[in-house]
Amino acid sequence: YQHNLPLEIKKKDGCEKAKFIRLPEYAQEASRLKTSKEWFNKIFSSKQRSKIAVIQGAGGIVRNSAEGGSGNNISADDMAKALIIASQDDSVKSIVLRIDSPGGSYIASDCVHNAVRTAQKAGKKVVVSMGNTCASGGYFIAAPADHIVANPATLTGSIGVFGLHASFRNFLSDKLGVSIDQLPVGGDNTPSSFDKLTPNQLRVVETRMDKIYADFVTKVSKGRSLTYDQADNIAKGRVWTGEQAKSIGLVDSLGGLQDAINIAKNYLLPEQREYAKVVSYPERSLFRDIISKDAEKDSFPFFSGGQEDAHASFPAAFTAFTALPLTATQRGYIERAVAGCFSSSGSSSLYGVSPFSLTRPDSNMLMNSFLASTKKPGQLP
Repeated sequence: YQHNLPLEIKKKDGCEKAKFIRLPEYAQEASRLKTSKEWFNKIFSSKQRSKIAVIQGAGGIVRNSAEGGSGNNISADDMAKALIIASQDDSVKSIVLRIDSPGGSYIASDCVHNAVRTAQKAGKKVVVSMGNTCASGGYFIAAPADHIVANPATLTGSIGVFGLHASFRNFLSDKLGVSIDQLPVGGDNTPSSFDKLTPNQLRVVETRMDKIYADFVTKVSKGRSLTYDQADNIAKGRVWTGEQAKSIGLVDSLGGLQDAINIAKNYLLPEQREYAKVVSYPERSLFRDIISKDAEKDSFPFFSGGQEDAHASFPAAFTAFTALPLTATQRGYIERAVAGCFSSSGSSSLYGVSPFSLTRPDSNMLMNSFLASTKKPGQLP
C-alpha cells in the first residue's frame, strides 16, 4: 500500500532519516537554480560524469617515442598530449600525474612542464605522485603541481643540469686515419664534435648551462612558492629522500598513488566526490582494445596476442558479456557499441552483429553508459 512505502524505504541502510516531500515542493526547490542547464550540470553532470584522470610515466624523459628507442622512457610528446586531452575534457575535474623518472632532456621536461601549467590554466587541479625516483627532469615536471605526494624513500630533487661534449678527432685520426680541418665563419662560438672545445666555446657552453639551471630554479621557486635564493639553497644537484624533501618544501605530503588520488578527489565539489570515476588518460574504448593490433597480452582477459588473436576470440568475449544477468537495455548497449566499433572499419557484420550507423564516439558513449549501469561488484569479469 502507498502508506507503507515510506516505512519500507526507511528500513534500507542509510535511509533511516529520509525526508519525504511532495512533487510540487520538490519542483519549488529545484526552481531555486537559475536555469534548467545549471540544474542538469549540478544534478547529472557533476555526479555521473566527474572524472579523475591518471597519467603515468616511467623512465628517462625524451622528446618523443622515436628518440627513446625501445627502452622504457617517458615521451614528452605523449605525456603532454595526454595532459592537454584531459585539460580539454569537461568531465575531468582533476589530474593525477604519476612520475617515476631519474630525469632526462631539458627540452622534453620543459615541454611537459608547460602542459601541466596549461592544464592548470584550464581549471584542472594537478596532483603529482612520485614513484621510486622523481629527480632532475622528473622534478622539473612535478614542480608546478598543486600538490606533490612522495614515498618516504623516494629519491627526488637533483635540481641541476649537466652537459657533455664528445670529440671524435682522436678516434678519427688514430683509428681511421682520417683528418678533419674546419674553417669557422663568424667566429668560433659553435662547438664541434670534431675538435676539442676552445676557451670561447667553453664559455658559450657554460653560459647555456647557467641559463638552464637558472630557468630550473626559477620554475621550482614559482611552483613551490619559494624565493629564488630559497630554491637555489636546496638545489645545486643535491638529491633528497621524500621525507627530507617534505621538510624542506619540495614535497607536500608522504604517501602513494592512492593517497594522491584521494587528494585529487578532495579538490572536487562535495556532490561530485561520491560519483567520481578514476580513469587512465588517454582513455581507450573497451572494444577498441579487443580489436586493436597494439593490444598487449594482459590488456584483456579473453585473449593474448595481436589482432588475429583478438578477432579469433572476440565471439567468446562477446558471449561472455551477453551471458551476464543483464537487462534488455544493457544488452542493447553492448550490441550497439560492438556494431559501432566495427562499422568504422567496414566489418560491422563480421561476427553476425547487425550493422548500425554509429561512429566511434557513439560506441564509446554507449559502452561507457553500459559500464556505468553495471557498476556492481563481481558483475563484470
